Amino acid sequence: AGIKCTNAATYDGSLEFYTGNASNFAERMRIDSSGRVGIGTNLPSAKLDVNSGGSGNTASFKSGAANVNEYAGITIHSQTVSNDAWYGSEIRSINTGGTPNVLNPRLGFFTQDIGTYLPANRTEKMSILGNGNVGIGTSSPVDALDITRPSGTAARIRLLQTGYESWQVGMPSAETALTFS
Repeated sequence: AGIKCTNAATYDGSLEFYTGNASNFAERMRIDSSGRVGIGTNLPSAKLDVNSGGSGNTASFKSGAANVNEYAGITIHSQTVSNDAWYGSEIRSINTGGTPNVLNPRLGFFTQDIGTYLPANRTEKMSILGNGNVGIGTSSPVDALDITRPSGTAARIRLLQTGYESWQVGMPSAETALTFS
């Protein structure tokens, strides 16, 4: 293993990390002069640029979640005007079962509630279960597509093609009738 610093005298180089053996010694990671980190690439184009070099998973994220409603997730933050990095969205793999052989995770998509910025104000807006059912507004869809809206809020699906009329099917707010328009 080795570490190489290029252009150290002028501070405009990169820090390169190498591993391998005598016949296969190669650069594995680089931090360039802009602070970008490249793993599997020597030309990182973002703060973190990971290239697996082939087909398959590029990254794996794990947690110790083993009980019902525990999860492993990824949070994507936006910074507020006051520099709070709390406003964000999350993707979570949430356990729906309680024993390791039947955890049956669902994939939950959480977004910040309107007018809020704290992490506690991120709620699940869409869910995909292990059986393929998709829920919008519900974390336990019973059909292939289950759309649930709060009482008094219209629940509609809109189909729109630019330059043509749009079509809607749904239930107006506070009504039980299905409408087509």
